[in-house]
Amino acid sequence: MDINSNKRRLLLLSFGAHSAGVIPVLIPNTEVKTSRADYTALRETRKVPNYGKITRKSDFFFAIIICMNIFSDVNPELVKYVESTILPKYQQLSGHTGDHIDKVISRSLTTAKDMDVNKDIVYATAAYHDLGRLVDDDTHQIESGKMVRKDEGLKKFFSEEEIEIIAQAVEDHRASLKGDPRSIYGKIVSSADRNMSVDDMMARSYDYARHLHPDFTDDEVIEEARIHLREKFAPGGYGAKKVYFPTAEHIACFKLIDEYTKDPLEYRARVKEFNKKRGLGKEE
Repeated sequence: MDINSNKRRLLLLSFGAHSAGVIPVLIPNTEVKTSRADYTALRETRKVPNYGKITRKSDFFFAIIICMNIFSDVNPELVKYVESTILPKYQQLSGHTGDHIDKVISRSLTTAKDMDVNKDIVYATAAYHDLGRLVDDDTHQIESGKMVRKDEGLKKFFSEEEIEIIAQAVEDHRASLKGDPRSIYGKIVSSADRNMSVDDMMARSYDYARHLHPDFTDDEVIEEARIHLREKFAPGGYGAKKVYFPTAEHIACFKLIDEYTKDPLEYRARVKEFNKKRGLGKEE
């Protein structure tokens, strides 16, 4: 594999609980262990020894650089088709760009690595799950399912029954789904789709509230975003319930969201400071 020419194999994953003292850096077919000091140097230069510069930038808490051979059980021709035909379309979107899709693909394949499931279906579901946003944000899961069913290219890799499984799984991935996904594939991608960066959550909830309510004051936008985050990710939130394969990172992230969003005034101050760093925020 040409690591430098295939950036999507250089995956940035995040783990909330690292083993004390040692962080693994995985390279295809090779396992390398490095110290925390070495990891700091790697993170600053974003380089992996002998494999050139990593161009993806991690925005995770506790991020580690990891290039993992999670594609080993996926049909390489399917990967080639998706990477050349499907994934570039995400660059037309804001908020759910190729970076987000890469993260969902990597989380999905990592979750499924030791499961008795069809890894090609896992990969295709993750790759297509948000494509419907090109048509309509509000019903994007339905539009994504339509796109899967209409994609003639997928017929080279899947039976009609498998294509229907993929379509149903992308339809079922949203946190707002009433009930549970119809298959394990929907559960895998639903879990992988839950954001695990508190910074990402604050930024995206604020930006989306600003987009929906352009006439709101900054304080009103922040409060709208705070309420949304609590309803979705605080304990018992509908988004948290859609994590069927929780990791330590999920748990840590949801705990932070609960802590940050309890007090409206404290959350407002936190977001205002955060937005200053982003160069955003609407003056009163």
